[in-house]
Amino acid sequence: LALSLEGDREVDPEVRATAIEALAKTNSRDFERQILAGLNDPAPRVAEAACLAAWQLQVTSALDRLVALSRSDRQDLRWKATYALTRMLGAAPSGRTPVPG
Repeated sequence: LALSLEGDREVDPEVRATAIEALAKTNSRDFERQILAGLNDPAPRVAEAACLAAWQLQVTSALDRLVALSRSDRQDLRWKATYALTRMLGAAPSGRTPVPG
């Protein structure tokens, strides 16, 4: 899977997105480089998968890119980046985000 994401080996964005999703399920930080590359992929579906993978694998080096993607004009990409940031920064899995009082 990781090799399929190297360079321009895989041309189908759906396959690249699925490969990123699968790498995230390994729960291994060995794939940080592929996740970061996915965040910069020109295909929105790949970048969306990489957002969720960055959260699942806690790729903290992706925070700046996730912030940038959270400002995207593409709604699906924007919410996935925002969701990843929220979860990475400690929001409870219950869906309730603590608000400072």
